[in-house]
Parts: sequence; structure tokens; C-alpha cells
Amino acid sequence: MMTLTQISRRHLRSDTQTAAAAGTILDSQHESDIHDVSAVQSSSPDAKLDATPTVVPHQGINLDDSQHNADTHGSRAVVNSSPPANVAATPNEATRAGNLFDGYLCLLSDSLDDLEGLRIATENRVRALTRDVTDSDGEMRGLGMDARAPEVAQAMGLLDGIAALEKQGTKDLEKAFRKHPLYPFAKATKGLGDKQTARLLATIGDPYWNDLHDRPRTVSELWAYCGYAVNNGHAQRRQRGQLSNWSNDAKMRVYLVANSCVKAGGPYREVYDDAREQYADSTHPHDCVRCGPAGKPALAGSPLSLGHQHARALRRMSKAILKDLWAAARDIHEGEK
Repeated sequence: MMTLTQISRRHLRSDTQTAAAAGTILDSQHESDIHDVSAVQSSSPDAKLDATPTVVPHQGINLDDSQHNADTHGSRAVVNSSPPANVAATPNEATRAGNLFDGYLCLLSDSLDDLEGLRIATENRVRALTRDVTDSDGEMRGLGMDARAPEVAQAMGLLDGIAALEKQGTKDLEKAFRKHPLYPFAKATKGLGDKQTARLLATIGDPYWNDLHDRPRTVSELWAYCGYAVNNGHAQRRQRGQLSNWSNDAKMRVYLVANSCVKAGGPYREVYDDAREQYADSTHPHDCVRCGPAGKPALAGSPLSLGHQHARALRRMSKAILKDLWAAARDIHEGEK
């Protein structure tokens, strides 16, 4: 479990990563008046911005990918209003004054992660007790014990205890989230469940505030931190031998929230459906490894696979969720001036 100091440092590093990625996501068309963030070449997560962006009044946000090249996942730079001055402390004592980052929420989220991982590992071990078939390589890795054996019952009792702790950890996290300033927004938005939204906020901290530079962060920086920046015309992706300049945890949390919204319906499902309709007839501007078999990427000009269409639509919806969280946090900050 992480200490409060470690959690605070983690979010400081997250803003450094955001700064490193933010310089790659600006749309060059008609955006000369938007802030200019210098791209950081270092792959280190502790790299810093060479220049602080100039903020201009908030305008509309384009959630679409590139206008002429949807596969590049290009997004327009999004700007925010001026930094708040003398922001009042929030009612939650665990939340730092002038910042929606909640250390207690982070501790509960990390504890739930640990319990969830322990429960999954224990389930696998319990399954191995009674497994009596060989794997595809001909190796027997199970113990083949009788399901009625006392040792199996003992292991099942341990698993039940861990599951009960996980359930309690979920309740504690949801209870703490109900005190968070962004809870009313989540409650009023279909698809944003307490558990997944709380874990997302525990990962990204304050959606609106940049801890590293002690200033508001732009939506583009938040998108970049969660893995939605564009580098050389391509969406952020892992590269062998290089450190990622985004948070894998944040990207996973956004993905899980977005999938929940697809199932629950509501306004974000409408964003998803509109995107699926738009991308139904799209083609690849470049060779695509996503849509081709291993070693044989789909050629430029070929239609997108259904999986690629789904991924694009989910990406647009994820950006919409993050944008709305950022806007709700911004309104809280500006309301406390």
C-alpha cells in the first residue's frame, strides 16, 4: 500500500508525463492562437516541459479524430480558462486546499487493487487444486484433488474471506467517493458508476489541476496522460525499448469506465454509436497491424475491421468522458474563487 507521500509524488510524476506527451497532440490547422507546448524528447517519466503553455479562454472541444485522416487519431488542442486565485479549501479534509486530489480515495483504491489481485490469484490456485487435465504442451500443472477434500474446502474458505474483504473494500471506496466534489456529476451521468469512477479519479487526481507546475492543466494534457495523444500522426502506443509517456493505469481505468458506459447506455453511448456510424465506411490511410494477421498488416486503402471501428468509437467516447470530468472540475475550481 502506498503512503500519502508516495501518492502525492505519483501524481506529480503523472503531470510530468502529461507535459511530455502534451506537446505531441496539437492540431496544426487553424490553431495558431492556441497555447504552444514544447515537445519533450526524453522518454523518462521525469522529463519536464521546456515552456509553460499560455492559456486562453475555454472554447469548444473537438472529440473527433483527425478531420482528413481518422486513423491518425489527431485531436485539437483544448484550452482552459485562467488559473483560479485563492481557491477555498474543500469540505473533505483528505482533499488538499484548492485541489480535488483526494489522498484517502487513492489509499482505498490501492487497497482494493491489492485485494482484487489477491482474490484472482487465490482463485487460480484453488482451481489448480482440482485440475486433472494436461495443458496444451502435455504438462500436468494441477494437483487433481477431489473437490470434496478438506484441503480444497480450506482453500475455498480462504477465498471466501478474501472475497468478503474485497466487497468491503469496494463499499469503503464508494462511501468515500460520495464525499468527493465530483460525485454529484458522476451520480447525474448514466454509466459513471461509483466504483470505476472513483478508481479513475484516484489515478488521475484532480482532472483540472497540474500539480507539477501548480497551474490548471488543459484537456489535451489530461488526454495525453491517459494515452490519447498523437505522435507523428499516430496514436500513443507502446514501443519496445522506450518508456511510455502516459499512465497505463489511467488508460486502463478510462477504458473500463467507457466499456461500462457502452453497456449502460446514456449520453456516452450516443457518442459511441455516432462514432461507429461514422467509421463504418472508413479505410486505412496507412498499413495497419491491428486489422491484419501477424506479420501481414492490412494495406492502406483497405476497410477498417469491426474491431478497429469499435476501438475508434471507444476512443472518442473515452475522450468525451475525460473532457466532461475536466469541465466539471474546472467549474468547481472557478466556483471557489
